[in-house]
Amino acid sequence: AAEAAAAVAKAAAAAAAAGCGDGGFAPKHGVRLLTRALDLKMVLPLLLANPVCALDLEGNLDPGGGGDGGGFGVDLIQVYVPSVDLVLLIHTGALAAAAVQRALGPWLSSREHLKVLCDCRADAEALHAAYGITLAGVVDVQISHAAISGDLPPEVFATAAAGGVAQQLPFFFPTGLSRLASKWCGIADTALAELKAQFGAVFNA
Repeated sequence: AAEAAAAVAKAAAAAAAAGCGDGGFAPKHGVRLLTRALDLKMVLPLLLANPVCALDLEGNLDPGGGGDGGGFGVDLIQVYVPSVDLVLLIHTGALAAAAVQRALGPWLSSREHLKVLCDCRADAEALHAAYGITLAGVVDVQISHAAISGDLPPEVFATAAAGGVAQQLPFFFPTGLSRLASKWCGIADTALAELKAQFGAVFNA
């Protein structure tokens, strides 16, 4: 924990010195594909300079090897950095696990840096299984929606207050990201369907 905190402080100082908080790493309003360990070292100060980012993982995130796509593996880590309107596509399939752990571990495990996800359970488990990273600082919009809509079982709050792990409870949230975006972001389901069709997407959020 002490080493991780030191790494966060060191990278944050580097970010301030380099001006990464002002978008020094990459142009605004764009998408950047990261495929090298050097890319990860360059992007960490930018991430640490932002208090809130959005996070999502792609791949076969079941450590047991289930699912449709062969064996377990994280193929892509997607990060949206709102301060510079930038999407980072980290091609983890092309990177050594140790490089991902060293570069992104301090940020992913930092409680001071919030990561917005929708149903973080598979992502958190995959990060721990693949890289030994314990995801922290999570804002799960699925759980938040369930809490404010009254769908979250009372046992979840009781378990959290006692220091337990919520995922041990047998509850399931059927609310997908499309429905949340339609309700809270003014994005109609039809617009999302058109976007999926445009990019040939086969997922059902």
